[in-house]
Amino acid sequence: MASNDVNHYDKEPDFTAEHPYGGFGTYGKTKIDGITAEAGLCTIKQSLGDVEVEGKLANAKLSGEFSLNKVSAMADAELMSVSGKVGPVDAKVGLSVKTGASIGADGLEAKFLGTGFTFGKRISMSFLGSEIGFSWS
Repeated sequence: MASNDVNHYDKEPDFTAEHPYGGFGTYGKTKIDGITAEAGLCTIKQSLGDVEVEGKLANAKLSGEFSLNKVSAMADAELMSVSGKVGPVDAKVGLSVKTGASIGADGLEAKFLGTGFTFGKRISMSFLGSEIGFSWS
């Protein structure tokens, strides 16, 4: 690296790996607004600044929320996936049967067997678990 090169990343590299993993949680300020449960065989994530890469193998997740800002119910079983994000653009290649719907202040999402769309602060299209999307503030 030349001495006049500038490092434009504002974060230190971050690497996480979990195998097997699982968890259950609730969230809400004064009452329970949402609930989530997740388990899987393996997940690996690496991030550096605005660049993120993640791989997952055999995982499942259930989530639901009922609040003034959002109503959602989602179930997902994923065989495997590799995803990446650079700034506002993200993509995922995988095999998933995510099914459910969500509507709220951040937008609308509808998926059936991994195929569907998201429209709002994030716009995406997915097919059988592979997805491409774009986010903005």
